[in-house]
Amino acid sequence: GFCMACSIKQPPRPIVENKPKFSLDHFFLGRAWLMAINILLFGFCWGVMSNYVAIYGKEELGITDGTGLFFALLSTGLFISRLYGAKSLREGKLTENALQGALISCVGFTLFSLSPGQWAYYCSAVLIGLGNGRMYPAFLNMFISVARRDQRGTANSSILTSWDCGMGLGILAGGVLAEYIDFSASFWSASISQIAGTLLLVFMTRRFFLERKLSEEDRQ
Repeated sequence: GFCMACSIKQPPRPIVENKPKFSLDHFFLGRAWLMAINILLFGFCWGVMSNYVAIYGKEELGITDGTGLFFALLSTGLFISRLYGAKSLREGKLTENALQGALISCVGFTLFSLSPGQWAYYCSAVLIGLGNGRMYPAFLNMFISVARRDQRGTANSSILTSWDCGMGLGILAGGVLAEYIDFSASFWSASISQIAGTLLLVFMTRRFFLERKLSEEDRQ
């Protein structure tokens, strides 16, 4: 990765005139605040699932050595999703990709929470991978599409910060729910968060993005 990064040659960028010395937009893209809330909800699910899936599988399903296979299947889903979703992303179908991915992840998290058996445990891994592999790149492009060219770094940091905040909340909430109720409650909270994020995307975020999307000229 280091060698590949060193091989990238960037053309010189002109200095942005009259740029304020200090601004909130240097750290967080205010134009994308609703999208940030949306990605936070999705990050919450990932925080719960990634940290407690091994304990849940062992204590609830009796799976003692299946965590590696779970994440291998999840990674396979991510990889496949990136492959077949790349073309539609290049065509600019951002909200369509985000919604399709969110819906697939809804099925995956809900199936995991229902836990009807080991087959669901592993099938949900593939579905969550397929969904997130389609949803996250679409959201990343959506953040960049509402930012000026000199704000691309801010757009990237905004989505990463929102995702990390969601993951942190998921880890915290998942642990509290597991301790005071059970692991099933933790994963149902992830499913509810995923469904809430999907509904937010359908009814608010999609329109929010289309209203704030900048043209190529405006992004200069």
